Amino acid sequence: MKFELRAPSYISWIPGKITDWKLWKPAIRCAIVGWICWVLLLIIPVERKLGQASFFIMVVSIINPPSDPLAVFIEKTLGIFLFVGIGWAWGAIAYAIAISVRSGVEPLDAIARESDRFPGLQSSDPASFLQQSVFDGVYLETKSSAVMATFLGVGVAIMTYLRGKLAPSFGQPTASILACIVMDVIMTYGALIPTYDAVLANVFVIPMLMYTGVAILGSALIFPETVQEQYCTRYISLLSQMKTIMEEQPKMLAATPGTEEWNEWNKLKGQREGLGTGYQSLDVSGSNLKREVTWGRFSHDDLTDLQDGVRKLIVRIGGMAYFHRTVSEWLERKTLAEESRASSRAPSQVGSRAPSPTREESETRPDPADHRLSTPNIDTPKAYQNGNHLDQSESHLDPSDSQLDLPPGSQLDVPREDIRRRSLSHINLRRLLNETFGDSLLSPSESISIDESGRSIPRGRKRKEHDHHWFPWHSDHDSPRLHGPTPVGVFESMRYISVHARFLVPGEMEDVEKMHALLAEAAGPLLEVCAEALGSTEKFFDAVIHNKWWKFHQRKTMAARMKADLQKKKDIKEKLTRALESYKTTDRLRPVERYRHRALTPHTPYRGLFFVSIYSFHLVDFATSLLAMLEEVLDVEEKRSKCKLWWPTITLSGFLGGGGRSDPNELDDEDPETIEGLQLFSEPAEARDPDSEAPSNIFYYYGGKVQRGISGMFRRGDAFFAAKAGIITVVVAMPQYVQSTASFYYYHRGLWAIIMAQLTLQRWAGDTIIQWVWRIIATFCGAAIGTTLWYISSGSSQGNAFGLAAVGAVVLPFIFFLRLNSPYIVMYVLFCVTIFLVLGYSRQDGVGGFSTVNSGWGWDVGWRRFVLVVIGITVAAIFALIPPETSRHSVRRTVSKSIEGLGSVHAELLSYAGRTHSGADTIIIDDLVRINVKLRAYLTSRISGAEYEPTLEGKWPAEKYRKLQTTLLELSDLLGQLMTVYWRIGQTHIDQRWREGLVLRTRFLQPTFIGETMAIYYILATALKTAAPLPQILPTPLVDRAFDKRYGLRVPQGSDPDAKRSHFDTDDTPTPGTPREPTSAMRDPADHPLAEKHVRLEEPAPAPSPKRMLDRQELTFDMLTDEGYMIFVTGVMTTYDMLTRLDRLVMVVRELVGEKYPIRGLDREALLADYDA
Repeated sequence: MKFELRAPSYISWIPGKITDWKLWKPAIRCAIVGWICWVLLLIIPVERKLGQASFFIMVVSIINPPSDPLAVFIEKTLGIFLFVGIGWAWGAIAYAIAISVRSGVEPLDAIARESDRFPGLQSSDPASFLQQSVFDGVYLETKSSAVMATFLGVGVAIMTYLRGKLAPSFGQPTASILACIVMDVIMTYGALIPTYDAVLANVFVIPMLMYTGVAILGSALIFPETVQEQYCTRYISLLSQMKTIMEEQPKMLAATPGTEEWNEWNKLKGQREGLGTGYQSLDVSGSNLKREVTWGRFSHDDLTDLQDGVRKLIVRIGGMAYFHRTVSEWLERKTLAEESRASSRAPSQVGSRAPSPTREESETRPDPADHRLSTPNIDTPKAYQNGNHLDQSESHLDPSDSQLDLPPGSQLDVPREDIRRRSLSHINLRRLLNETFGDSLLSPSESISIDESGRSIPRGRKRKEHDHHWFPWHSDHDSPRLHGPTPVGVFESMRYISVHARFLVPGEMEDVEKMHALLAEAAGPLLEVCAEALGSTEKFFDAVIHNKWWKFHQRKTMAARMKADLQKKKDIKEKLTRALESYKTTDRLRPVERYRHRALTPHTPYRGLFFVSIYSFHLVDFATSLLAMLEEVLDVEEKRSKCKLWWPTITLSGFLGGGGRSDPNELDDEDPETIEGLQLFSEPAEARDPDSEAPSNIFYYYGGKVQRGISGMFRRGDAFFAAKAGIITVVVAMPQYVQSTASFYYYHRGLWAIIMAQLTLQRWAGDTIIQWVWRIIATFCGAAIGTTLWYISSGSSQGNAFGLAAVGAVVLPFIFFLRLNSPYIVMYVLFCVTIFLVLGYSRQDGVGGFSTVNSGWGWDVGWRRFVLVVIGITVAAIFALIPPETSRHSVRRTVSKSIEGLGSVHAELLSYAGRTHSGADTIIIDDLVRINVKLRAYLTSRISGAEYEPTLEGKWPAEKYRKLQTTLLELSDLLGQLMTVYWRIGQTHIDQRWREGLVLRTRFLQPTFIGETMAIYYILATALKTAAPLPQILPTPLVDRAFDKRYGLRVPQGSDPDAKRSHFDTDDTPTPGTPREPTSAMRDPADHPLAEKHVRLEEPAPAPSPKRMLDRQELTFDMLTDEGYMIFVTGVMTTYDMLTRLDRLVMVVRELVGEKYPIRGLDREALLADYDA
């Protein structure tokens, strides 16, 4: 047995980042600023001026480090002080009211008891005696304490609510956290003091102001970075990653599919995800570009306009990963089918059938039809003997379904249902279903097999002689099932397998390998030029970074350098243009040349051609987008020839709500049912209120808004969470308002228990439990390291300023490196804060000290800090479970909202596919990006949190939700690729019959199929949101409904007289590319709501046979070389994959929510029979 020692995930990230100098620069800047603040704290006069909470200067430096560009840091700091001011004002109001309700009577008995505790102090030092009496709770009164506690709970609740609503603007969530701390100070300490002290908050505000001044100077002088530089650096990082991918593409294409070398390129998916994460950071910088004054050639708008270009490239380069995934998935299904067939074939004996076969015999008994299908015949073409007539496509594009048919009179000219049934008998359905959809479709002891008569039998159950039900678990009597859940999705599973039975047949591997080798040779030159063009764009942004105003010596040669750089980019552009045109007209056709002298019959293997078409389409699309970006860069360079000062253009609305988050790892209380930045499409459809008519006057209009707003606020989970935060604060602060415990609470710094309870409490119980674990680990490690550093610097003394300064200089760079770069931001913030709380308190008590509070130093501070944190976070963990707002519900609602959002994008894509357009739909792209961010960042953290939640209901199906997440991300990418397909196929140089052929082949714009698809989106979203079961029978698998009809596709040739005829003639003569006898979805196209579409919406007649519907035309070599055919193939395959993901969503959701409305006694023939659309 092999044992491996693996570091925990919260440590294992360090080796991969510690050698990156770019990550050290902001860490060093923050470390120098932090060290200056630490030295100020060590100077006793300065420490006295900072006040009793002088150590807070280090806490703020860790919570709000100057790691961002100066403009962003100043904006964030202004938001922090705004909210701190609001918290201060709220506390001052509470303080004033609390003073006004005091009785004004001196507590003589309490003062006498205090005098007995400190004999002689009252007469010798009245000021010290008064201070001691105040913090011992002598002047506490019930009325004033009640006012303070009420205002504290309400104030914290409001700040907690705003923290989730306003992030990331106004410096959130840091601003709300610091505002809560200020209110904690005023309304806990204020209750002890019998007189009004309006500046009580200075105990924290003064250290914050001191730190802010040092941080602003540090940001301006130490490794200064502008937003423009940050933007360009992140842009260069994305271009560099894409350049690496393009340089590695020839190696991927040179690998033989199915080999270990080929499987190594599964990393393309991770590289694509890395580009998406990098773009999020770029988007943050882009949103902040207009917030600073810059000097240079290019304005803020010039650079933000270029952001759209890299976004398109990231979307396009995903096609490379899609190509690899498509080939790999086909190989997996092919291998699975071959293994299943090999395991199911056994020698058959001639004779009477055994009366009662065993389970093993029934699983391996061959179908008699097997012998007939596998026996060669002199009249049967060789392609039929090896099954190639069934293996024309992955269902991505099946020539036999689109243009070609089996020759009449063949020995295999049998009914389609018989072929399907016999094909099914060779396949291990359970294994294939598990590979495609996952487990839980059947109970662990069952799988499906199909007997010789074609009847489906669940293995592990005895076959009943007179059972007329399609599966025994649909029988009329109920029996308890203690061994596992009731099987779900059997209907879809069987139909899904019946569709794939035609495609999971070996025979084209050799063709795929040959076409793959030809593709590698053909695509090499264009890939090389694309990498060179990406490098040229990198140099452009690098020049923007290094064009500084103080480099006067470069001004004389600037014009010559600009001219030379511009000429180089023009040369690259021309080179890319030539390479792209050469690939489209010549190189792309090299693999296709294999078909020039071959008979293009139903028996010809086309799968390799389909894969080549996919890659060629995405490569051409990427090169085209790269060329467009190069043109934009050239336009900007030609337009801006001189450097100038560019002023910020900040609007009030942009300042209030447009701030970008500077720390992408920061955890907010985000609403699971809100996708930030998701845009609404302009459409006539709108939701209605079933409880009221549309408002008939202005009173009803605004009254309804107010009513819905108030009722919605109380129904929302974030309002309830804010109330819980207020309550927990009052509960933890309660000892401070009780005279018998006030002294103990104050002297042992119970304030930090309040702060930790506030910071630990999260909206979702799972997050609170995770943070409880993280904070225990972080506080223990921080207290241990802080105590160790204290004794290293000071030994057995009460503090050595020089030793502490030296220790700070050594450890601060590493502390800030961990703080800035750790993916576990909350854990490392608390770790770093604990270190300096131990050192700061020890320094204050040992040397500078305040007489009222002295906890000691070193070990005494360390263990007290740990205990306080444990108390605070434990109370938060308990409150998180009373009552719990579970992350499990959050995950369900997030997935539901994401499905709903993708449904809206799909609907808009349908509109996009049917109208003329000059470019990609930016709203669709933006929405897909936003949904991806929600799924990748937010949902990942929610799923991780849900796994920590305690439950009495059973294990939470985390893997199923991860499967939903993965499927939704793939569906999102496929929708984006499909939009690109319809953009390209709608261009003017592509004959529009290809587009019509695409929508007819995929039924993409057929009204009945649109209704079925949109219904699936809505049903899935609603089922997950409400936890309602799905109907047992749904219009799925969608892939079956999309590809169950055969359409003719007559593509115009150069000599075709119809080629120049208007595609939308109004006469009755059917146009090429359409079925000959369709039933129009709308007799008058003008009556259709989408009448402006340029694709006729048509559906096949329900009754006529396929032969009457087909527009027969043999596939020609000229058609294969047409660019429209390449896009057509990609569109069909992408549509197939998109529908497969939707079907997979249905299956996984069934596993989660179950089924209802069972249909009993359903005949198997009805199960597997084709049904009309």
